[in-house]
Amino acid sequence: MVGALRPDVGVETYKWTKGSDVVKKDQSGSWVLDPSLKPGTPIATFMQNGRYPGEKDGYAMDRVRADGANNKLPHAAIFDSPITDSKGKVIGMNVLEQYDGKAAAVAPRYFNSVGYPYSTIATNP
Repeated sequence: MVGALRPDVGVETYKWTKGSDVVKKDQSGSWVLDPSLKPGTPIATFMQNGRYPGEKDGYAMDRVRADGANNKLPHAAIFDSPITDSKGKVIGMNVLEQYDGKAAAVAPRYFNSVGYPYSTIATNP
């Protein structure tokens, strides 16, 4: 889905590398959304070496649970918008995502004690 909506990123995920972190800690230690993030930005989870994981890294894409969620699998999405609490503090983000066999949908991703592991997608030609 990401490659189809953002052809500049491409569908060859083995060329994807980690860009900037989407969620960062501020000086007080709170998780904050990168203020430069714009709606439509492609984001993904990456391995520690900065590569987007694939089956050769031990990720079998058929392990997705029946509800379409599995935090141990690689995942890509499109940033949609921040989620704020009643005081205006950003507490999460909405992302457009699609799991295999399911329609694309906007879903909330709330920050917790470890933030959220998305980074922007950079590509290597």
